[in-house]
Amino acid sequence: MGLKFLAADGSGFISNAVKALDYYTAASKVASGQDFVATNNSWGGGGYSSAMQEAIDRTAAAGNLFIVAAGNSTTDTDVTANYPSNYSTLSSAGYEAVVSVASITSTGGLSSFSNYGSKTVDLGAPGSSIYSTLANGGYGTMSGTSMATPHVTGAAVLYAAKNPTASASAIRDALLASVTPTAALAGKTVTGGRLDVQVMLGTSAGAVPPPPSSSTRIYGTSSSDTLVGTTAGELICGIPEFGTLLGMGTKDFLTGGGGNDIFALGDARGVFYSDGSTSSAGTGDYAQIMDFGPGDKIQLSDDLNTYFVRSLKLNGSNGMAIYGDTNRNGVFGKTDELIGHVVGVSSLSSSDFIWA
Repeated sequence: MGLKFLAADGSGFISNAVKALDYYTAASKVASGQDFVATNNSWGGGGYSSAMQEAIDRTAAAGNLFIVAAGNSTTDTDVTANYPSNYSTLSSAGYEAVVSVASITSTGGLSSFSNYGSKTVDLGAPGSSIYSTLANGGYGTMSGTSMATPHVTGAAVLYAAKNPTASASAIRDALLASVTPTAALAGKTVTGGRLDVQVMLGTSAGAVPPPPSSSTRIYGTSSSDTLVGTTAGELICGIPEFGTLLGMGTKDFLTGGGGNDIFALGDARGVFYSDGSTSSAGTGDYAQIMDFGPGDKIQLSDDLNTYFVRSLKLNGSNGMAIYGDTNRNGVFGKTDELIGHVVGVSSLSSSDFIWA
């Protein structure tokens, strides 16, 4: 349900925000039978309003979360309140229905513009350079806590779909209890972590296995590397654990050696081995996986929705090549990036991949 109370230039009135929220509450599951569980509030401005507080109280009493952008003023909202993210329903509804969301970058840092608050901002979610629809048609990237908040609202809805009897309070608890601890958010948010939908929904068949401990992770350098694991299960990654080059211009050769290994071709920083060119397939940088076997997984970045798998002979070895749909058109073409090559296999299925 889309509810519009702002003009095309982004201006509006709190009185109309109240009407919009009350419209939603009246049309919620109590009245309609639809299992509505949350509103996404990617808006902000104005000071405290008792009328807005009462509208949020009403939607909380009806069993709905109020998920809201923390704001884009680089402000500690523990000290200087931001509305509507600083509202609370603890005293009125008996539980906290407000979930305040900060913005993080693709590398897990707090976005330079994002508000924060160890008592008033709950968690972080991706909000920098988010690829989405644009006004008047087309697609592009935008940044802001308004881009981060829908990730959290979507997670709440997914959790409710899987747990249809869960109360709003239980959904909120699941959101905050399942975050991934994130250094940039420690002391900056209530949870000190970022949204982790996989953990929130719970692992299941084919889901991401528990991450290897730091002692079973093998990382390369910013140059080309040949990495060989042991007989234990390990995460093997050809680029450095920290950094932003993401394998540009390097060719890495990864051998698990034994156990159930994870070969990383992407993580929260984005897709590895992208040369940045819009005119070539990026065959100058990739990871070649030398001994992929049953129980092994290939980790990809969820920054891209689409990857292509095609047969390819590379460095004299037959196998399956993995390309990222970097132009995001859903069709394999010359601008898509070769990011990996799995030696000695004739096919790959969805169960061979995990997402980060």
